[in-house]
Amino acid sequence: MEQRLPLSEEIVLLGANQLRRLKYRSYVETYSIGAIFIDLLLKKKIMLDEKGKVKVLDAQETGIQYMDKVISIIDKAFRTKKLKGWIKYFHFRNRLRGKIHYSILQELQKKGVIVIGFKLPFLPLRKITETNQSREQLVELIHSQLITHGNPNEQTVALSYLLKETGLLKTYFDSKERKEIMDCIDSKKDQLSIDVNSIKKIERAIQDITACLSSLGGAIVTP
Repeated sequence: MEQRLPLSEEIVLLGANQLRRLKYRSYVETYSIGAIFIDLLLKKKIMLDEKGKVKVLDAQETGIQYMDKVISIIDKAFRTKKLKGWIKYFHFRNRLRGKIHYSILQELQKKGVIVIGFKLPFLPLRKITETNQSREQLVELIHSQLITHGNPNEQTVALSYLLKETGLLKTYFDSKERKEIMDCIDSKKDQLSIDVNSIKKIERAIQDITACLSSLGGAIVTP
């Protein structure tokens, strides 16, 4: 990858066609929404106030359709919400959530990373064909920053948290490597330019909504 993809696109790319990861495939669109919020935190487009509520810092368009859609919805909302509230908001709006996720896929296709295929029956997934080595390069980047050199940036840390939460980290790294990755993150927290607690709050919010839906009997599939 000559230029790094936004976090939202990285998690969708690494999760493409991962049918063995039940947790991820069941909530793929909701996880992509969570990744957009982390993206917006990294870009300082939003912040979390002292009560944990999401506030817009910069409503100017980014030129990325899915990001601008989420920023617009947050900015125009009558009431502020915590991260968990926003993730629930998008999760239970099936068509909106599906459109935003599909917009991420379209961005990846526009950049020549993937080709979007047919929708899989009964699952909120599409068959994805990779057109270059972006996935492999991304895995190598994570390995380099977190295992080889121990010098991750904030986006790599955020991506690793998401991969761990979705179960996708097991797809690309063995148990020893996964331990090294998380140990490196724990040791580097104070050196990052982003408050890692913000990432953890998003991670916790995704865990909460996943647990809630699991208790109700599974994922909601976009029509």
